[in-house]
Amino acid sequence: MKDIVITGRRVRTELITVGVCFIISFLTNIGAIMFYNRPWTEMFTQIGFVIIIAVTLYIITVLLRAPWHIIRFYAHKFKKK
Repeated sequence: MKDIVITGRRVRTELITVGVCFIISFLTNIGAIMFYNRPWTEMFTQIGFVIIIAVTLYIITVLLRAPWHIIRFYAHKFKKK
């Protein structure tokens, strides 16, 4: 059976992507707090929703990147032959 190797570069890229998704959802939460004039304690009490939104954004980015990686994989595979 063939081993799967995940490079450090790929891990770093995914961590950065997850971090950016979390920051975007956190800033969206802050914007909603300011827009609706809610108490600032909601910045901490709504962290569960922020994490859910961050995961959703990450899944969306994976779905948008997947076709590109699939096409690149098969193009590289057929180019070798």
